[in-house]
Amino acid sequence: MPRHLILVSAPRSGSNFHQAILQQGLGNAAVFREMFNPAAPYGLESNGKDFRKLFEEETGFEVSREKRAQLAAFFRENPLYILEVLSGICDRLGFEFLSYTLFPGHVSAEVLQSVLYGNECSCIFLTRRRLQRYVSLLKAEQLGAWRLVDTTAEQVSVDLASFLEDSEQTDGWFQAVSETAVAAGAKTRRVSYDAVLNQSPPTVQFGLQRALSGICGLPAMDLGSIKEFKQDRQKDVYKSISNAGEVRTALTEASLRGYAFDEPQVFSSDGYV
Repeated sequence: MPRHLILVSAPRSGSNFHQAILQQGLGNAAVFREMFNPAAPYGLESNGKDFRKLFEEETGFEVSREKRAQLAAFFRENPLYILEVLSGICDRLGFEFLSYTLFPGHVSAEVLQSVLYGNECSCIFLTRRRLQRYVSLLKAEQLGAWRLVDTTAEQVSVDLASFLEDSEQTDGWFQAVSETAVAAGAKTRRVSYDAVLNQSPPTVQFGLQRALSGICGLPAMDLGSIKEFKQDRQKDVYKSISNAGEVRTALTEASLRGYAFDEPQVFSSDGYV
């Protein structure tokens, strides 16, 4: 059976870029994005005709844009069955890895535990600075666009209580998954969006090769051919916040500036990092 290479992350952290790199670099893998997204099982249509044909034969579901809503519901209602089917297809096609992205709320804690304890898994925890990720999330919601859209010029209003609530939920997600992954004996790695993915192509490639060492070999490649791009080129996050002065003051008075500009912690065999 294929090894599960699970990207554990949160929206607006560079997960599509990460998976696009894996899809280009790993010839022996079926690479999905947000497989259990409520809108669609992203990545199912991009794994080749043979993969789609075998999936349709096994499940009786047609893979098409017109059927995305029905497929999304099918995936979310039957996650363990879906992973079993996809693993079987990977076996038939000779794929060594089955890679997919998990966000908060995509699967239940019970399903996640079954996956981690029932398969040979490696988890890549992709994190991003809290305030930058939250502002990027608000920009995408404001535009109603989540991919391949330049959001640099957008400004959003930040409610501090909403930001802190979102951050605490995201922190809890990384904590719970990483603790379960370590307990299950899964290999775990952490990748920082800011330190790795939001850098020059050579740094991106070296950072991912280092993170994936001992899990899978990522060859040298031309990252310029990947159509994913940095959607927000604004380096100063406060310039993207319409009420920046209010937010800055509130964070300072609450002694939360360090927290806002740090990334969620991830549990490893050495403790939290």
